[in-house]
Amino acid sequence: MFPNSLTFAAHDSLSVYLHLPFCSRKCGYCDFFSVVPASDRLVSTTVRRTVDDLRDALERLQTAGRLREIRSLYVGGGTPSSLPREVLDAFLESVGRVLPAPPGEFTIEANPESIDEPFLDALDRHRVGRLSLGIQSFCDLTLRYLGRRATARINHAALEMIRARYRGLLNVDLIVAGRTRGEAARSIDILTTRYRPAHVSLYLLTVEPGTPLSVSIGSGAASPVDEDFQSELWREGIDALERAGYRWYEVSSFAVIGRGGVRRCAHNMGYWRMAPYLGIGPGAVSTLAGEQGPLRIEASRAIPSPSYRVESITPEEFYLEHIMMNLRTDEGVDRARLRSVFGVDPVDAAPKAIAAAEARGDLEVNETAVRTAGRGRFFLDSILTSIAAEIGFLVPARCDWPGGARYGHGRSAPKRR
Repeated sequence: MFPNSLTFAAHDSLSVYLHLPFCSRKCGYCDFFSVVPASDRLVSTTVRRTVDDLRDALERLQTAGRLREIRSLYVGGGTPSSLPREVLDAFLESVGRVLPAPPGEFTIEANPESIDEPFLDALDRHRVGRLSLGIQSFCDLTLRYLGRRATARINHAALEMIRARYRGLLNVDLIVAGRTRGEAARSIDILTTRYRPAHVSLYLLTVEPGTPLSVSIGSGAASPVDEDFQSELWREGIDALERAGYRWYEVSSFAVIGRGGVRRCAHNMGYWRMAPYLGIGPGAVSTLAGEQGPLRIEASRAIPSPSYRVESITPEEFYLEHIMMNLRTDEGVDRARLRSVFGVDPVDAAPKAIAAAEARGDLEVNETAVRTAGRGRFFLDSILTSIAAEIGFLVPARCDWPGGARYGHGRSAPKRR
């Protein structure tokens, strides 16, 4: 049950993430929380309790002030498309009744092997405007290495069905695994010339400890990832997407440029802009404004009924999170926004680190923003490490987040430890 002892500051708007942790099989590289369900009954019970927790959380938030807008709703997992169709349909119907307003953007995740006409019809019926599809690759060698259920043929069949039957926007995930030269560029060429989705996420494969792939590599059953070769292929993939007319707007995200502008994913932009969001379901995370300051609320991985752990976020931690997340995008850090929230301009918070990165051509600094420049995103980890080391001596004057709820001492200048 969502913690009923919490008291929140007023939220005019927020995003909602719902985690359905069920998959038909665990992929070899996957480190997200997901399980193969023991029964359909367990799935149904978990889904029902997720809706109950969502209702409870929204009621708690509404007591602090009217929640007028749901900026975005994202149903992830796990693999939501693997749910029995009657369960998924009832879930989407229930969520629609619980929300105080229709979401500005509504996204659901899917895998190619579980795409069928009833699933796509349910998306249309419940006005799901974005479908996020885990293609990962069109190379069967790579798909086998990743432990994916789908083959290249299944990937194509799913995309053809979506093109013929789905009227919303399509997001596609690709992974650069570094198995064969040109693999990312070839997959991107197939994807953009034949199907042209609105959005592409291009990820580097990370071998996380404890995953089946990690175990296979450790035992010698699978070859290790050549990180230098992988990075080379990732850069080739970025170049291929930009040539195809996609805007590289975040470290791993590309959106097609059309008559309506750049079709960014609004839900993910909310994370990167550090807007408040509510996460419900086993393993989900929320960042919300409490009466005494920002809160991080983490759901346990207990199925079907998670417990929720609450932690306060200090102004110092939150300030650095804003910079780390903001710098991932082409918008960068909004200097006026950080001054408004924390009373501290980022250029004043880390003057040496920012000036050094600007001198190298990795950051662009102007009166309104600090953002990556050139190929600065390739070196973002190094840039952020330098900024974090300098900001470590800073105590922000206050934390007025997301707006209208001020915490701290109300000073107008930062205090150095």
